[in-house]
Formats: sequence, structure tokens, C-alpha cells
Amino acid sequence: MQFGIGVHRLLKLNCGTNGLTSLQVTGVLQSNQSDMVDLDTLFAGDQVQLEITARDSKGALVTVPASGWTITAPNSVATVTSAGALTAIGSSGSNSYLISVRVNGQQYQSKLGVVVPQDVITGDVINADGVAVEYCAVMFYDSHGTLLSTTYSTREGNFRGSVPATATRFTIDTTPGDPGNQFYYLQFNFNNLEFLDGPSCLAPLGVTPSSAGPVALAGPILPEIKANNIPPPPPTGCFGN
Repeated sequence: MQFGIGVHRLLKLNCGTNGLTSLQVTGVLQSNQSDMVDLDTLFAGDQVQLEITARDSKGALVTVPASGWTITAPNSVATVTSAGALTAIGSSGSNSYLISVRVNGQQYQSKLGVVVPQDVITGDVINADGVAVEYCAVMFYDSHGTLLSTTYSTREGNFRGSVPATATRFTIDTTPGDPGNQFYYLQFNFNNLEFLDGPSCLAPLGVTPSSAGPVALAGPILPEIKANNIPPPPPTGCFGN
């Protein structure tokens, strides 16, 4: 299960991994280390510090020292130093690449992808308790219902998507981070309206993409929590889609 947003920057471990769980490869922008990024949709020009993050006994995100980072991508796509300083250079297209590092004899990997950014939409996926919802797919559509691009929320719940100017709507899919839908219904709240996950019930962005810089959604995306077997409210936002 996911825990709070933006806490891993507060604690860096200088010891082993005893007592830690859910070790995974993550990355933060070197220009602003409060911003995690989806490593499978990096933007050309990004400079990212790779990390291994884990959960401590209280569920907080912590970073674990790691060195010897490698990637399978060619230099035309990305480069990385042993210390984990990764530079995204050019589009990876439809090719699939991996980031790898070994910590205490265990190998950890993540997908690596690079896109050439268009207009940028940012936001957060959290639940009603203020808890980050990680690895949630956020999919952007135009007014005709055509899928334009997909990105994923990080372990801190934030996301950053590259979209063409024609993007007007979006939906989510929590199943990548919640296999079997144990914790979340396939429904979310956005701007006080309820939407079903999937292309049949798209939520309006409520903002206009701009080439001048990133544009943030007006509020967080709130997947509906499965609690006490109480079903979520009716999908009030679906009408008119």
C-alpha cells in the first residue's frame, strides 16, 4: 500500500537494507530534487539523479545508497554515471530499455524511456486520506476521444505528462500499482465530480496546455478508496462524455 507524499527527501540512509521493504528504482530531477519523475517517460534534456527508495517501518520513503548504475540505452537516447547521474538525450521511440543497479547482492531494475516533450501537464494522484497513489497511469485524450499520451504517477504521487495542444481530457488506471484492485475502485474524483476509470468517462483537463511551460491541473486526482465495502458515489461526471 502507498504512503505519504514528498517524504523521502527528508531521510537518506547510510546503512544496509535491514528493516526496509519495497526497494525500487526511482529518480528525481537534479534541478529540483523534490520532483520525482517517471523514468519510462523522461523528457529529452532531463538530468535525473537515480536512487533506490524503500519503505521504513513507519511507511516513510527513504533512499538507500547505490552505485554502479547501468543502462541498456545507446548514448543517443541517454547516458548514466556509476553514481546514477542520468541525462536523457533523445527519443527512445518504441524501443524498450532498462536501468539497473545492484544493492547488497540484489539487482534492481526499471524501464527507461525518453520522449521529446510537447506541452506539459502536471498534477498529483492522491487518495482522500492524503496518501500518494503510485504507479497510476494518467492518460490524455483529445476532444474526439483519441488517446494522445500516457504517463505514470511516481512513488510520491506526482506526475508529468507530455501532450499535444489538442489535449482536453484525461482518465486514469490504478491497476499498475494496485493489481487486482485491492485498494481502489475503478473510479476517481476530480474537481468534485466522479468519473469512471477508462475512456468511456473522460474528465476535462480544466486547463489549456501551453508551450510556455508546465501547466498544473486545478486540483488532485482522487481515486476512490475501497473501505468498509461502501461503494463510491454515482459517476456524476460521466454525463455529456
